[in-house]
Amino acid sequence: VYAPSWENGIVYVIDGTTLVTQFQAGWGTMEISLEPASGYFYLAHSNPSTTYSQNISVFHRDDYTVTPRFTAVRSLDVATDPVHQLAYATNRKDNTVTVLSGRNVVATLPVGEAPTPVTVDPSTGYAYVGNHDSNTVTILQNGSVISTQPAGRQPYAIAVNSKTHDVFVANRTWHIECDDLDRCNAICDEF
Repeated sequence: VYAPSWENGIVYVIDGTTLVTQFQAGWGTMEISLEPASGYFYLAHSNPSTTYSQNISVFHRDDYTVTPRFTAVRSLDVATDPVHQLAYATNRKDNTVTVLSGRNVVATLPVGEAPTPVTVDPSTGYAYVGNHDSNTVTILQNGSVISTQPAGRQPYAIAVNSKTHDVFVANRTWHIECDDLDRCNAICDEF
């Protein structure tokens, strides 16, 4: 098990119930993903610090040497594609997705506004990126943009059924119709 620490920038390696080792990676890890065929791990850092300013860290399961990648102000999510041995990291601040192969950045793809979640169908290699402020999902495959589709208001989480290939998008906001502004504000304050 690989468990990154948000504040300390450390990845803890656990075998069963025993801490095997730990190593320095980067600060503010939001997500971690393994590409199983190649053995590379990718960490998305949402809040880089002055000491660890990278937004993506790459390491291999046989070698805990971290390769920092500086591609945007912050990354919020990362997912791996076992079909094409790629990783996709969303860069919310500059509306792009970084595509990595091993330790190398192979592409930076423009997507919609404020891309946040990304997930991959492990049987097809299709990646789905939720563009929070564009209300869309961008579909990628093999490091290229395939299409962009409407996806409700502010897509915030995405899941895929790898058997049926259905994609499920969770939306973050809700909308209420209200004639009485004071009543609407009271309802909103409850949340």
